[in-house]
Amino acid sequence: MKIPRRLLIFFTAFLSMTAFAGPAGEPTEISWKTLRGYNLKTGKMSDMLTKLNGKAIRIPGFMVPLDDMEYESVGRFLLVPDPQACIHVPPPPANQMIYVIMKGKKRAQVSPGMPIVLAGDLRVKSIRSQFGTVSFQVAGDEVKPYRGK
Repeated sequence: MKIPRRLLIFFTAFLSMTAFAGPAGEPTEISWKTLRGYNLKTGKMSDMLTKLNGKAIRIPGFMVPLDDMEYESVGRFLLVPDPQACIHVPPPPANQMIYVIMKGKKRAQVSPGMPIVLAGDLRVKSIRSQFGTVSFQVAGDEVKPYRGK
């Protein structure tokens, strides 16, 4: 499915924003730029990323299902920053992928190629998946279609 150019431009601009806190009790909205604050060579984190570790976040991205593609919903998937960053070689850098496991028995509707927004608890944790090493894990609370601001 082809994504309209206007949506890609807007979505790319949104992804480049720096992190900012939402209202009290709301997850902190972050960008992929924030996740680049994890140095893959040294393992050191930026101050912002250190503060977010273990906290509720919200981030837009694209789903790469890890469960059988025939399902309409999945309990685990990778979240990546753009629709071309999928399971093809080479995969995105480890600090540009999030391994998502939905909480409890929650499932996320499969939406390949369409932007989504993930909300859940972020952990900086190196995980090996069938698609390579991933630097982050999120216990997913909610996945919604991306609707813009």
